[in-house]
Amino acid sequence: MHVPLARQKNQELGRATPRAHPLRRREGAANESLIAEMSARGLRKTTKETGLDRKTIRAVLNGKKVKTSTLAKVVMGLREERVAKQR
Repeated sequence: MHVPLARQKNQELGRATPRAHPLRRREGAANESLIAEMSARGLRKTTKETGLDRKTIRAVLNGKKVKTSTLAKVVMGLREERVAKQR
């Protein structure tokens, strides 16, 4: 496997390798409580409330890695619906 020369020198000198670029895509998976809440609402109702497509909702429910911004959209959509019901 080819290792870039700068990284190889850093490793030889015992320096820490640089962190990932801050603008790169970050991924995460939903926690159990979010999955439980989405499962209780159902696929179509969650789709309507969040504005995301069913394929994305299924990926979240199956525990696949999705973009962090997608998880944020899910949380915000479910939160808006909860606030609307309380009124």
